[in-house]
Amino acid sequence: HLYTEKTSSPIFENRKNVFGMVCRLTPGKHVIECIQAIKEIHMKYPEWSLEIVGSGKQQKECEEFVENLKAKDYISFLGWVDHSELQNKVKNWKYLLFPTDTEGMPNGIIEMMGLGIPAIASPVGGIPDVIDSTNGFILTDCSVTSLKEKMEEAIILPEKSYVDMAKSAYSTICNEYTLSAAQVQAKKWL
Repeated sequence: HLYTEKTSSPIFENRKNVFGMVCRLTPGKHVIECIQAIKEIHMKYPEWSLEIVGSGKQQKECEEFVENLKAKDYISFLGWVDHSELQNKVKNWKYLLFPTDTEGMPNGIIEMMGLGIPAIASPVGGIPDVIDSTNGFILTDCSVTSLKEKMEEAIILPEKSYVDMAKSAYSTICNEYTLSAAQVQAKKWL
């Protein structure tokens, strides 16, 4: 996988109540399921919203689904965002949603956790190597029910527990998935 750059320590407290997605808008990324899950979450927790960064063949379908749900007030499509602008768009998100059918070592998760944004992700590919119970949440599957369950678990975390989780996400990436961390590990083997 590609290593991420180490960022200066992010601000973990008082983030916006936003779940975010950074992905291709395709069926294997379960954007429709996330939209349905936030619709249901929003009924109980109206202060929470969803922001989606990306584009793809399912974009029109996703936008129409949001329109039909009358959910445009709390579900936003940010479209394709240049990598150089991504940090500014996402730095205040509370959580990353990353349901997926297949994955290798996901750079999207590594980059977001490197900003101290805990992920709610599928247990596929290299994801369980990055996420544990201290730095994020692992889904049982990509269903609306599973998404809703983990999203609600994330929402009800006390602020101190959230900050500890966000710091752990940041620390995991800094200590294991930056080029400098890889160089330190490689020196041990030489």
